[in-house]
Amino acid sequence: MTQVDILTQDVLVACIMVGLTAVVGVLGNGLMLRALVLYPNLRIDLFILLSSVAVSDVLCLVVAVPRHIINLTESVEPVTDLWCKASKYLEIGAGFVSAYHLVVLAVLRAILLTSRGHNPPTVCQTLTCAVVLWVVALLGAVPFLLNEMDEDGFCHYTPGADITKDLHDHVIYLLTYLVGKRYFEDSYSYREKRISRLVTVIIVVFALCQLPYRAVDLHLSYREREAERSEHLPEADTFESLYIARNYLLCLLMADKAARPVIYSKLAPDLAQAFDEVINCTLCSRYYTKGRRPVGAISHTTRLPSTASEAPLTGSTDNTDNKRDEASEIIQL
Repeated sequence: MTQVDILTQDVLVACIMVGLTAVVGVLGNGLMLRALVLYPNLRIDLFILLSSVAVSDVLCLVVAVPRHIINLTESVEPVTDLWCKASKYLEIGAGFVSAYHLVVLAVLRAILLTSRGHNPPTVCQTLTCAVVLWVVALLGAVPFLLNEMDEDGFCHYTPGADITKDLHDHVIYLLTYLVGKRYFEDSYSYREKRISRLVTVIIVVFALCQLPYRAVDLHLSYREREAERSEHLPEADTFESLYIARNYLLCLLMADKAARPVIYSKLAPDLAQAFDEVINCTLCSRYYTKGRRPVGAISHTTRLPSTASEAPLTGSTDNTDNKRDEASEIIQL
């Protein structure tokens, strides 16, 4: 097959879409990490876990997108076996990290809604949890190194049961959601409802973006193995349609990582204002609307309204906490 035959319209469109998605995802998750670094009072359990997810998303986009584009276009020859194994390992490992963090978020959401007297996890405890999840996820991805090999100048992957990593968190979340909905819905506070909605939307978007690609990929691998065992030649048009569908669903798979920062900006107003400082350059307007930029200024003050999402993901919610949530906080950069 020549290079012209490989670069069909569907392949080019899929490569462009997944490339743009990667750029948006890296920039959006970079804004999330910037907000956590610059604003100390945003370093709570919820945002620390989401920032850890952002790191895994950036890692996955930086490694997986070039890998898939190279495989689709076969533009780099030869591709070494080391690149095939390392890129697939990091892609699967980063996917495990995201899924495991969503499981923890689902459990913490259930604790928030069902155990009002529970003390919220500290920053140290949350960081320890994130590190443990990274270690377990990266160790769990080691067996996938055996399924990756270099064939004919491009990476060939023998599919395994990696769809399970996308199902674990949905099963756990569904159980925690039904329990909370059945027994505790009437007593939810505004803060609890807001945090619950944020976690729910993140998990639902994760499911909508991940599961279609996994289902088509498993179906395609089943058809390929069935064709190898069969004495009759398979229909080429059927496989071609499945390959095209998988290429487009790959864009949806990567879109999940670009959509998360958008969800943060819409459902967490404190993060939205931190994002707005970069997107709309509100810091610049603050300086120049006063006539001139302060000379020799070491720091400036940004007012971020205290919202429900600023409170810890778990913990009690008495009247004092509610009043504190309604007040505005001054964050020193």
